[in-house]
Amino acid sequence: CWDLFTCGTGITLHRSKLNTQNKVSEKFGVLSSDPYESPLHDWSILYLPYCTGDLFAGNHIANYMGIKKVFHMGKTNVRLSLNHLRKKKLIPFDKFDDLLLYGSSAGAIGLMLNFSWIDQHFTRADQNRKVILDGMGLHWNGSVWNRFSSKLLKDIKNGFNDLGVPFSTDDGLLAKYTIDVCKKFPNYDFGLMQGSMDIIMGVI
Repeated sequence: CWDLFTCGTGITLHRSKLNTQNKVSEKFGVLSSDPYESPLHDWSILYLPYCTGDLFAGNHIANYMGIKKVFHMGKTNVRLSLNHLRKKKLIPFDKFDDLLLYGSSAGAIGLMLNFSWIDQHFTRADQNRKVILDGMGLHWNGSVWNRFSSKLLKDIKNGFNDLGVPFSTDDGLLAKYTIDVCKKFPNYDFGLMQGSMDIIMGVI
């Protein structure tokens, strides 16, 4: 979310509700326990809900028109979460033989904007590592960045800089950078799932 309307109505914010068994309530796609729907149905899953509206890049608090206060702290949340899990030894990051990092839409962009830092948590050399980026926003038009505040744009730019990707508010075509990003992390197999959603969103 990027203004009073999108943040105030919550149309772009997703807040996951947890049930009493501390499992995510969503049961579709990769999170499904149905073997016919997800090849990961019997995997252990760490799920970070998209509730900050900032592409998991935010590191500031916004107050839109003095009416809606929004904690655009997605980057902070990702880092504090993984640090906490490692410090408390709640997840043995290096004991997994197979690792899949998955992000959809804004979550896919967020995964990439934090990727250099996330990678540091996985040090086991023989780990089978894969990344799936689903509808990452590779084909936006240049005007997409006009929606964001200057502070949010700065946070997003910092995320791209950490990844080594040039960022310009005049260019929304990110697809051309994906190969270079993949080459920087040769110990991962990357998969891209891309449809028409980003082109449509860019226009709308």
